[in-house]
Amino acid sequence: MIKGCSLTELAKTHDYFVLDADGVIWEGNNEIGDSAKGLQYLLENKKSIFILTNNSYKSRKEFMKKGKSVLGMDIPENCWYTSSRITAVFIKEKFPEIKSVYVVGGPGIVEELGLVGITDVKGIEDSSKQYDESIFWSEEMKDKKVDCVIAGLDPGFNYYKLIFATNCIRRGAKFIATNSDSGIKMGTFLMPGAGSLVAAIEKCAETKPFLIGKPETISLEMIMRENKIPEGEKNKFVMIGDRLETDIQFAKNAGISSCLVLTGVTTKEMLGGDLKPDYVMDKLGTF
Repeated sequence: MIKGCSLTELAKTHDYFVLDADGVIWEGNNEIGDSAKGLQYLLENKKSIFILTNNSYKSRKEFMKKGKSVLGMDIPENCWYTSSRITAVFIKEKFPEIKSVYVVGGPGIVEELGLVGITDVKGIEDSSKQYDESIFWSEEMKDKKVDCVIAGLDPGFNYYKLIFATNCIRRGAKFIATNSDSGIKMGTFLMPGAGSLVAAIEKCAETKPFLIGKPETISLEMIMRENKIPEGEKNKFVMIGDRLETDIQFAKNAGISSCLVLTGVTTKEMLGGDLKPDYVMDKLGTF
């Protein structure tokens, strides 16, 4: 049975709060409800907060700036876990042989790759390129060596990038997706998410990607390792998010508590299926 709750009640039994950003803390460049008050309450009560976002377009530094401008808060860099950074660290640790990357995504991925020493990165500049059949006979297509294709949120996605990424993968490049989010709520509209672009590349390349973001649990492993949180403390974690298929599924996969807020994609009417959160709150700033 799903329990209604407040942030005050959650804080009685949990010490580590993993929070989604879009649909929980803010929508676009607007704060949702009293989310800043909610975050301040947690910090004042000595709770650890980790903002875990599947949005790979920005780097941690850019999200810190957004936190200051939207919430009026200086949230330290080590509290931000973006899928761009998690992807970069994952590649460095699991595939140290990767030196050259083609990015279907934003500058956040490029910046985070650079911070782990991967600087041979292409793709951002291709947003302005137009499709032409001559691409298939170009020296660029024949000779460019790419070890890995990373796909994430990319407002500059085009047919050229789809062709190039697909053929890099078909020639043996690893295919890594920052996340599989189908869309992002923007007011009454839905913006295509990284998952929509990943699906196009996957279909064309006939290759499934390594998935990094929620609902995969790579991020929680990183959070616990970097913050020296012992395995025995996992029962003190709670994930607060607005999506069943990513945030709540992530919590189930990781074996931690889950709390759904009703300020994003999921509504009460959508809670009739098998996948359910442990708790529901109207908004993060519910006391």
